[in-house]
Amino acid sequence: MSKTHILIAVVIVLSASGAIAGIIQPAILSVDADNSAMRAGGPGFAFGVNGALVAGGQFALDPSSGSAALQSRGVLIGQAAGAIGLGGISGADQHVDVGGGQLQLVGYPLTATDASPDTAQAQGLNVNARQTALTIGGIGGAGGLQGALVGQKQVAVTPDGFSSQSELVGVGQAAVVASGPGSIAVVNQSVKVKTLQFQLND
Repeated sequence: MSKTHILIAVVIVLSASGAIAGIIQPAILSVDADNSAMRAGGPGFAFGVNGALVAGGQFALDPSSGSAALQSRGVLIGQAAGAIGLGGISGADQHVDVGGGQLQLVGYPLTATDASPDTAQAQGLNVNARQTALTIGGIGGAGGLQGALVGQKQVAVTPDGFSSQSELVGVGQAAVVASGPGSIAVVNQSVKVKTLQFQLND
């Protein structure tokens, strides 16, 4: 059984009123992927493949403040699980979830030091992956292979300068188990990654 949920919410707001003008760009990224292969009882075989590819970007230009902002994000997830056996239970279960957020405030006077256009950029990622492969009793085996590659980038330009930041996270897991009658074999794997970046260009 395989299941993938993808949600991307992207909003671009460009405001210009009087002496205050600039760019506000928020973005939210959420991807969940689940894949499992399981068999039990008599002779049998199960195999499942699952994947997701997500990419998005934003660009805004504000001539009144002489500012431009660009941010982008991408996710690639691949999962494969299989089980084979005679009697007993064998199977593999996989899960990957990715959460990310980006925010740009470009062209606004963000500090009290001067009234020139400033830049504030923040972004973060949360990547979790877990995998289990097991055999209980019977004669059989199970295995799983999964990986995820996640990246984000922000670029901002104002009359005062240039700002850029990026992040890239990659995780991978592989597991194989085999057993004979009356035996148990289990592999459990887990990876958790959190990142956070912030820039202020005054």
